[in-house]
Amino acid sequence: MDRLLHVFDLEKSTPPVNQPGVLVLSGKQAWLRQYALKLLRPTSEMSDDDFSQIVLDGEVAQWPDLLDELTANSLFGGSSLKRLTMTNADVFVSANRERLETLFEKGFKRSVLYLSVEQWLGTTRLAKWVNQHAWRIECDIPTRLAGNKKVDDIARVVQWVRQRAFKSYGLKLAEPAVQLLLELTKTDFGRIEQELCKLSLYFKPNEDVPPERVQEIVGGWQMQTMFQVIDAAVDGQASKAFKLLDQLFQSGEHPLAMLGQLGWSIRRYAVALEIYDRGPRQPASAMLKQAIDQAGFFAFRGEVAAAEPRVRRLGRKRIGEIYNHLMVTDAALKGSHSSDDRGRLAIEKLVLWLAAPADSKS
Repeated sequence: MDRLLHVFDLEKSTPPVNQPGVLVLSGKQAWLRQYALKLLRPTSEMSDDDFSQIVLDGEVAQWPDLLDELTANSLFGGSSLKRLTMTNADVFVSANRERLETLFEKGFKRSVLYLSVEQWLGTTRLAKWVNQHAWRIECDIPTRLAGNKKVDDIARVVQWVRQRAFKSYGLKLAEPAVQLLLELTKTDFGRIEQELCKLSLYFKPNEDVPPERVQEIVGGWQMQTMFQVIDAAVDGQASKAFKLLDQLFQSGEHPLAMLGQLGWSIRRYAVALEIYDRGPRQPASAMLKQAIDQAGFFAFRGEVAAAEPRVRRLGRKRIGEIYNHLMVTDAALKGSHSSDDRGRLAIEKLVLWLAAPADSKS
């Protein structure tokens, strides 16, 4: 029996929760761990009324606290099982790993224990026992194999978010709209849920949600203005870019937050160049168009159409230096330029580098 499930699969295949045992919910996405707990409902054989639910905080709980809860009878009496959840259990598991190994091997008759952790070391004896005798639910961005390494399975995330949006909020999000939502929220499922809730206030059930409205509602005017800054910079319009930057700084935008969006946006030019260089030999214009299509530019903002002339204006040398300039700027913002005034200077320097003429040595 496969005892490892991703949280996305819980609606199709649920571990037995009406018998004593252990379930580990692991992953950095706290919202997904909470979502998994909601999905792990008692079956029809055991109603919620008969299911005593206890929560312990693993950051403050001591070993006797866990033992007392596992061995004490349910408040409802009889043969009812207790549902004991330990949140923030990383510290507790690390401090009591050997005790947990012994406890799990011995077993307990009247409780179901849920351990919610950010990290789960698969090489430990405890993890091996769980793999063989218990259940573990992965609560993070799903992955897939690409060659010999694992990469984020964004296509699966997009599909799940679309289903979640429609089922829970009646929102019809096309794939480009979901991809933009993932970019704006940094694929933080807690934020995704908040933004879906926000979007539901603007749209009627079953109404299509276009990407431009996602950008407007989720990103706000600051996000739109930052896109305009980037567009102006890569078009060589330094004066326009600096005026828009000033609006953002005047509104209190933090330089590190601005670098996040700026970096994500211009990295796509570097990705396009990498795809272009790896691609099959064919006419240059066709190769460049194919690379742009695969690099993550959004058609609804006119980025796909504008990307080719912008790539040519920026030039191979400058595009090849994008990663280095972003790394240098990031280091400066976290060190020598961490103050607001110095942080502004670092961002302006990066924007000026993008906007400078092709033959500029700045």
